[in-house]
Amino acid sequence: MQKSEFVIILDQSGSTYPHRAWMEERLNALLQEAQRTPGEVRFSLFVFHHLVTAPEFRLEKRGVDSLARRLPEHLASYGASPLFDAICKAVDDVSRAQSRDPSDRTRLVVLTDGKEAGSVRTARDAERALQRAKKALGWKVDVLLPEHN
Repeated sequence: MQKSEFVIILDQSGSTYPHRAWMEERLNALLQEAQRTPGEVRFSLFVFHHLVTAPEFRLEKRGVDSLARRLPEHLASYGASPLFDAICKAVDDVSRAQSRDPSDRTRLVVLTDGKEAGSVRTARDAERALQRAKKALGWKVDVLLPEHN
């Protein structure tokens, strides 16, 4: 049976407030895609504002419905934007977890307004993490920004 993993990095910083409807629409589309994906599916959500959380959860496919119902609480906007830290942490944490329990297909999606503030890591670090995800780990990577950015 094929194993797929969706890794979502969600920007909750204060600057994303005007884009909340756009982010909710994209996150709902990703949840629906996860539900339609055949085989075993895991869904990990990393959120960032003034700090970067460990994955809020690492759900199996059957848990995606409960996430959809709790979506508004994950779209609160406050704090800074440690975007580079969030990317590095997500790639590191998920690749470490997958070394113990590999997935056949991983999709990493960053939902952000693209504004960075407060990271310890640099843009180069984040770029290297995304390149490693794509090339060395074989993940599909998408960085989604609101159209007017």
